Amino acid sequence: MDERAGAARLAGALADRLSPQLPAGLEMRAEGDALLVYAGGVRSMVIPVRPFGDGAEAAEAAMDVLLAARDEAEGHARGRYETAAATDGDVVRVWFGRVEQPGAEPPWHDVVAEMPALPIASLLLEDASASTPTVEAVVTLDSDPYPGVMDGVHSAQPVRSLTLTGRRTRGYKVDLYREESGLGLDRRGRRRVLRLGSLRLEWYPK
Repeated sequence: MDERAGAARLAGALADRLSPQLPAGLEMRAEGDALLVYAGGVRSMVIPVRPFGDGAEAAEAAMDVLLAARDEAEGHARGRYETAAATDGDVVRVWFGRVEQPGAEPPWHDVVAEMPALPIASLLLEDASASTPTVEAVVTLDSDPYPGVMDGVHSAQPVRSLTLTGRRTRGYKVDLYREESGLGLDRRGRRRVLRLGSLRLEWYPK
């Protein structure tokens, strides 16, 4: 079985559920094992869906997408969005929406609307003939903003990590790496990647 086939099915299911919940001007489409985000008709981001082997891992993969969609919706609408996902028997339950109540606190499944559940069996369905393309991770509004490749996924350990918090944010995790010389700014999913000389800085919301 194509190990990305389940991720592709999850991408399609989440795109169908999330699109009606996004603010006006923001659109989400599934393509292969990723979701493409469009702002004003221009592709602005790719959210890759990681492969999974069971319901618990499917919920984690869905949550990664939901959090990225939440961040994009908040930035586009200048409003607060929240989300949640959990396995419940043979389905993955998902919640997503704008938070209307000032001072609302988690659990978010008590605050925002629930979307149609994701049947785990349909996500794990084997298809020997499946062949799922993988969408390129590098996404930018500029056709060639920098030389080389920046995919934002690296196995190296950071030389420094810290968490930034503030009264208006949930906090950001910041990782600093040393590597070969480069220059560029990109984002992959929820992670922003900045390369400047021999330094690579990555940050993402907690």
